[in-house]
Amino acid sequence: MSTLASWQRFSRLWSGRFIHSTTIRFSSQRHPSIAPFTPGVPRQLSTEATLEPWLVKPEERLEELSRLGITPYPRYKTPKIPIVDVQDIINDYQDVLENGTKDETKKVSINGRIHSKRDSSSKLVWFDLIQDGHSIQAVFSRRNYAGSDQEFELIAKNFHRGDIVHLTGQVGKTKTGQLSVFITEAFELLSPCLHSIPTRSGLKDPEKRFRNRHLDFLVNSNGLEILKKRRDIIKFIRQYLDSRNFLEVETPILSTQAGGANAKPFATHANALDMEMHMRVAPELYLKQLVIGGVDRVYEMGKQFRNEGVDADHNPEFTTCEFYQAYANLETLFEMTEDMLQEMAKSVTGSTKVSAALLKGNSGSPTFLWGHPIIMSPLAKDIKLESGRVVAGRFELFVAGREIVNAYEELNDPIQQKDRFIKQQHDKDKGDEEAQPMDQAFCNALEYGLPPTAGWGMGVDRVCQILTGSSHIRDVLAFPTMRTQHVGFPQVQGEPFRDP
Repeated sequence: MSTLASWQRFSRLWSGRFIHSTTIRFSSQRHPSIAPFTPGVPRQLSTEATLEPWLVKPEERLEELSRLGITPYPRYKTPKIPIVDVQDIINDYQDVLENGTKDETKKVSINGRIHSKRDSSSKLVWFDLIQDGHSIQAVFSRRNYAGSDQEFELIAKNFHRGDIVHLTGQVGKTKTGQLSVFITEAFELLSPCLHSIPTRSGLKDPEKRFRNRHLDFLVNSNGLEILKKRRDIIKFIRQYLDSRNFLEVETPILSTQAGGANAKPFATHANALDMEMHMRVAPELYLKQLVIGGVDRVYEMGKQFRNEGVDADHNPEFTTCEFYQAYANLETLFEMTEDMLQEMAKSVTGSTKVSAALLKGNSGSPTFLWGHPIIMSPLAKDIKLESGRVVAGRFELFVAGREIVNAYEELNDPIQQKDRFIKQQHDKDKGDEEAQPMDQAFCNALEYGLPPTAGWGMGVDRVCQILTGSSHIRDVLAFPTMRTQHVGFPQVQGEPFRDP
């Protein structure tokens, strides 16, 4: 059967089975209206741009691809022509090539997802590809393509928006100055998209967004930008502490007791050991034991788990950074906190003015709160003020209405620490689920001598919220905790979207 006959049968086969269709409105010109395209930025298509009415049930498209001889999920082979990042192409060629010219001295290969497709004629198709957040136009012209007429027609009619592809060609600019890759040989399907990606209608419903983060990131590029800033923030914290000779460690997430903070832990059962265990609520007690063991400066960046409420500033699973420094006090921590946050904000935002505005937030200047009652801080050393009042050696930093830092002068008296644990255990026995349990092993460790130590903890997620302007903690998490989906909740997974 000829390719044309196959296509006609293909059209008849799918007739009446479309689950996505759009009326295409043409302008007075020959081609649909096309929005201007900027290299590196996903094109925002006009509602008049060509929309592919090709989406059918997933199994039907896979069946038809196989029937046409297109392998939908081939094994990836290292291409003969080296893969080049789209960002590198933009950097190397955008300001070098003249309009209407090509670099005919070499060819490049790129992989990416088809963001849009525009049929100019039966011999010319325009694609926009996205690769790692960067966009470039690909020109599929019969004149440039080295394959047969049948291969060209098969590809032109069966590669669609959302598909992941590999192509090889020459970099050039169109007559209007659009940087493009002119496909000359390889143009292969790596993985088909079997559902419509709502790039036109958008994805704004929080339930749909956060239950389908893969779609959220495909549609809302700001989500990925937030994750990149989160990476930068975490990288900065590590570099800041590493440069000051702190040792990064990893301490247990599962233990028989969850201490180090007043919080309700998650409980589980270790079958191999036949004993109850808890997920940690803080790494504090382990880190202080390392200070006892001779590590004068130590920190950990990691997940904590607290079986408590969920709101705009709280997620049951969250990230903190805690460090402990021997021979330091609250004054040391005040200075380090101010220095770290100012440098972090400048590094992440790139602007002193912007960093100051973000740190100031909606609640006035950043506020240090201290003078907590001892009863609220069972792990902190007590300080006697000039007034004679005894308070905990502790401060909290609030920025934009959020607590982001909690810092102590650490209690290193084993007798006093044991007494406070006993009082906490008494409260726990009376029903206080957040009270800390008695930890005899930690008290025993204190008897070997904990040097005067200052301890500091930061809520990394909240700092990310402030520096990215995010109002909800879920916006700065790749996959926030969501309530179990029940009948009646918005369903997205497994259902195609319908663009208007």
